[in-house]
Amino acid sequence: MLENYVATNSSVGKTEHNTNERRLLSGELNPEAPLEEETRRKRRAKNDIRDIRSFKQLDKVDLELDSPRFTQAADNLGISISECRKKPFDHFAKKGVDADLADLRYKHFQSRLIDTINRVLQERRTISKCNSLINNRVEMRQQQREMLAQRA
Repeated sequence: MLENYVATNSSVGKTEHNTNERRLLSGELNPEAPLEEETRRKRRAKNDIRDIRSFKQLDKVDLELDSPRFTQAADNLGISISECRKKPFDHFAKKGVDADLADLRYKHFQSRLIDTINRVLQERRTISKCNSLINNRVEMRQQQREMLAQRA
């Protein structure tokens, strides 16, 4: 069990790794529960991805659909979050539906889903850039006020 935990968390820094290993051995840390810092890193990276270009990439991606920027981007575009959710093949292969027809419907759904997600991700990037520009302007104004206060 410890070997699996250490192998899956190899991206963690050396000192943090040693601390977590000690906590794991002492029973203070649950190996099944993700670490807070790792969770934050993964969460941050889930929606910061390039455009999806293939079905295979769509299957691998795990977006955080409930993140504030993602929901804001979807709202700006008039897209509901339910339109961004993946559906299994079983959803299209219903009783009495030909397998080829179900496959065609599933591929069409995936194509539309890729387009929808890419539009939302592009809008999310725009929102992120705007937020960073606003933050930079606020910081510059604060620095200017501090400089004026020091001169006076």
